[in-house]
This record gives sequence, C-alpha cells and structure tokens, in this order.
Amino acid sequence: MNDGPSIAALIAPWDAASALAHVGRAVLARGYAQRAGAMPSGYTAGVGEYLGAIALPLPAFERGRDRQPNVALVTTDVARAFAFATWVSAAFPDETFVAWRRFSGFAPCMKVLWGGKPRWKDGEDPDHEVGFVVPIGAPAELRAPAEARVPLDPKKVAALLGAIVKPLKDPLAHHGVHWLHATSPLR
Repeated sequence: MNDGPSIAALIAPWDAASALAHVGRAVLARGYAQRAGAMPSGYTAGVGEYLGAIALPLPAFERGRDRQPNVALVTTDVARAFAFATWVSAAFPDETFVAWRRFSGFAPCMKVLWGGKPRWKDGEDPDHEVGFVVPIGAPAELRAPAEARVPLDPKKVAALLGAIVKPLKDPLAHHGVHWLHATSPLR
C-alpha cells in the first residue's frame, strides 16, 4: 500500500525531445488536437475532454553494450493512463511500452504493451481499456515483435518511476503539452 498521491507514467524507448511529438501523433488519431495556450481559469474539463503530458528523461536502458534512451511520459489523466498507453502503443505497434499507475492508498500496477494492447501485467487492475482480462505475469509462449528497449522488471520500474513521477496539473508549467478532444466546446 502507498499513501502518496495518485500518479501514472508510460515508459517509452525515446528521448525526451521527441517523445511529446510521438505522443501527439498517437492522440491526434484519437480525435485530439494540441492546444497552444492555457486552459481558461476555473474551467473543469469533462472525462476524456482534456489530456496533458510531460516527458521526463530516464536513465538509459542498458542491454549488453547497447544503451537506449528512455522517457517517462507523465499524464494528467491518471484514471485513464492505461487507455492512453494503448493509444501510444497502437501508433507504434512494433515498440514495447511499460505503463505504470499507482492510485493513492493502493499498490502500483504495471502493464507491458505492444501492438496497441496490454500483453501482461504485474498488479491488480480491472483492465477497462481492453475487452479481456490481461494475464498476470509474462506468459511463456508470448513473443514481442522486437526485443524490448524499456525495463520490464516491476520492482525496477516502481523504484524508477515512484521516485520521479509527481501529480501533473499544469503540463505547460513543466514544458509539456496538452490536447483537447474534438468534442470539447473549447475547440
């Protein structure tokens, strides 16, 4: 159990400079468009209307002599973090991603995704982002399209993200971006 704030992030095999552009492509396909300025003061967005993100550089993922830049994409929508992860994964189907979320008072849950779907998880979650129950632990027969370029060990992921991810209210204040859905009255 963890009494800290609710937080979520997606680990991607990119550098921080390109990560938000890649995510922009993914959310554009879901009906979102980037918003240049701040949200109106006091405006409360509806569910799925608003999405913000920042990119936090992570230590490089090392496999043998290879070093791969990694980034934590922290989203404003902790409740829908796994849905956000499926969108990014669908836009880049040959990459392996790790989505991680911790609700205040609960243990974290981590999901490993590729091809737009979570393939396995560590922790409890009802899997609302997909129409099936995601298996706990990596099934032996499951093969990713390419070798993972992100960490897959749940304890390492929790230690890495738990130390740097904070609740995100204003992505622009942290050099991030935000998007509004096509149904938003602000568009």
